Amino acid sequence: IQYVSKFLFNSEFVNVENIKNDILINAIKDGKINDMFTITKIIDNIYIGFFIEVFDYDISSLVDSLEKAFPNFYESKRLFDIIYKKVIEKSRNYSLFLPFIMKDERSDLYISNKEEIIKGICNNYPVPFTEEAANFVLNYEVDEVLLINLLSDCEYYNWSNATKEKILSKAPNNSLDDMDIASAIKVLDSIFKHSGNVDFYMLFAALKRLIRTLLQDESVKIYLINDSSSNGCAVTEYNTIMLDYSLIKVLLETKDHESDPESLHILETSAHESRHIETFRDFKNGTLDEDLLIQYNDDVLVSILSNYYESNYFGLTFEQDARFVGSKMVVFLLKKYFPYMKNSIAYYEKKMKAEENKVYERAIFKLSKDVPLDTALDKLVVINPSIIKKFKFLQAEYKIDGTRKKEFNLDEVKMDN
Repeated sequence: IQYVSKFLFNSEFVNVENIKNDILINAIKDGKINDMFTITKIIDNIYIGFFIEVFDYDISSLVDSLEKAFPNFYESKRLFDIIYKKVIEKSRNYSLFLPFIMKDERSDLYISNKEEIIKGICNNYPVPFTEEAANFVLNYEVDEVLLINLLSDCEYYNWSNATKEKILSKAPNNSLDDMDIASAIKVLDSIFKHSGNVDFYMLFAALKRLIRTLLQDESVKIYLINDSSSNGCAVTEYNTIMLDYSLIKVLLETKDHESDPESLHILETSAHESRHIETFRDFKNGTLDEDLLIQYNDDVLVSILSNYYESNYFGLTFEQDARFVGSKMVVFLLKKYFPYMKNSIAYYEKKMKAEENKVYERAIFKLSKDVPLDTALDKLVVINPSIIKKFKFLQAEYKIDGTRKKEFNLDEVKMDN
């Protein structure tokens, strides 16, 4: 009991490899823990993302373990429902269950409402998505958002003509043509002046052109999400940006943008998420300076501390930077191409200046507030020095044993790596 309690309630700092090798977790994976109270307590308290990772994100493997420990279907189903609910509540990762309902006949017993998974995929499109998965979900009722994303993937991944025709047969409008920057500016001008017949597809194409021009990258992929909890997101490892469907509709349908400058928020979001892509590239390529290293350190904390991102969203240095750049780019765009949008320019200038100098409170641990970033890292790298090897640019500030260097040397790390 003492071991279990210690394991459960020290989940603020978790090394995934240690979890995969943990005796308790492997006992669950091998189906050796068949006490309902114990296993429900573990599932209730452990960070569910790490728990699922132990099963290599394979729901069929998870069900195998549950059925081995609990041959009684109603018991294994009860545990499955607890895990399913927690995954959806914490991450809205409906796509995790898609291979299970596609290929495992047991899914008919464990998941009664498969339409919920399809709807979740419509709202939060998973990347990358496969052509096989696309053909499967098209057997269900799907919405415009998913169809637009599937059409985009036809373009990005060169899916077969048969799949494309299947998508087009359901799509209300099949025009996802690319456009140049001049055409994109004309689309926005028509929207602001209400002087042309612009539809959703044209506006989405214009936003994609603005993003690719800003990043100077034709390979960046842009999709839609329909999630009230998010204006957009950057899936940096896949060079992908997700934009909120409803925000695009707001820009398209607002009758007087000057009286409601917030209706331009999708432009700010586009620049915000583009900034995340740009910052990730700098991290990956090692083009860091001392200011960007502070953002890198914050990204390290997000990677290793459960709930750190959610608890500190507004105070995260890379999020504050993206908010500032998002407002700044809207100001630049409006001043250059739409100077008649004077009230909107003033509105986003005010947002930009407010974000530039604002200092947010931090909450690193549940029982500790206002812990300086450096202090948090100082403690964590001592607990687990392997962090320094995994996140190589920490070596500018820390020795391999976790102690701080007397002098900061980023150039030395760049040369060594």
